[in-house]
Amino acid sequence: MSVIREARRSIFREDVIRALLFIVVLAVLIAYYQIKKGNQKFILIASIGIVLFDLLGVSSRYLSRAAFVEPARAAIPFQLTEADRVILQDSSRYRVFEPQLGLTGARTAYFHNTLGGYHGAKPRRFEELYSYYSTHQIAGILDFLNIKYFLIPDSETNTLQALVNPNALGPAWTIANLKTAPTADDLLESLKTTDFSNEALVLEGTFPTDLAMSYSKDTLATLTIKESKPDSLVYEIETGAKQFVVFSEMYYPHGWTASVNGVNTPIVNVNYVLRGLEVPEGKSRIVFHFEPEVVRLGTQLRWTTLILFIVFLGGLYYFQKRNQNQAN
Repeated sequence: MSVIREARRSIFREDVIRALLFIVVLAVLIAYYQIKKGNQKFILIASIGIVLFDLLGVSSRYLSRAAFVEPARAAIPFQLTEADRVILQDSSRYRVFEPQLGLTGARTAYFHNTLGGYHGAKPRRFEELYSYYSTHQIAGILDFLNIKYFLIPDSETNTLQALVNPNALGPAWTIANLKTAPTADDLLESLKTTDFSNEALVLEGTFPTDLAMSYSKDTLATLTIKESKPDSLVYEIETGAKQFVVFSEMYYPHGWTASVNGVNTPIVNVNYVLRGLEVPEGKSRIVFHFEPEVVRLGTQLRWTTLILFIVFLGGLYYFQKRNQNQAN
């Protein structure tokens, strides 16, 4: 960690020095114009050039020109197989797992919802669960992760075959009981013996104290997905009694919030990585929304600095015009 901290301090220092240099150069240009009445067009072009140089220099850190490829090459980065075509005919919400690739299946993620997704970075808790599954081969983990299809290589035909998992629990389901575990290790151990279609596991002390531990499971309850976006999920459920619903979505408290019929509802971490919610009797609308505090604050700062910059330019233009009128 000390190496990481020092690297970040170094980056910060370099950026501060860089920013100060740009500020000094721009200040000199403005002062030269105000005092010496330098060429206005030259000052303006030079200022724009400095700002563009700064923007391009920063943006090049995040997007390399080497990342751009020919349109024809980018259009089809992976070859669609017959097994993929079969799976894509299913319009429901599910995940696809290619065991031989594990969590690193970029080809699979290009065509389907997968366990690991397309990005190399994974939440630590999810990687821990996958590692536990790989060691103990607990089929129930894949069921509650909504793995509906497996892509298995056929050695005879050298192609991929799509196999259906009939035990996949779907995108969301109701349960009858919540079981507690004192530690994360105990919870992982309990995964081996839990019936996930009727039970969910929670860590002691991580859920609301007024939450019931047993429910009268409504087997006739209907639950549908109305909207599915990267930062928003909307469900509708109709049930004859209060229920606890498990959602096959990653639990992440640093940004995800939930509301039931417009009322903010705490998200419960169940089965080590999933979300759970208590919903009332009747018809309910459940909305998950992702808005991290750091993103919200960053957006506010961005708009604030943009407005201040526009005000500054407007003020500069106003005083310039006023000085010209007074001179005339």
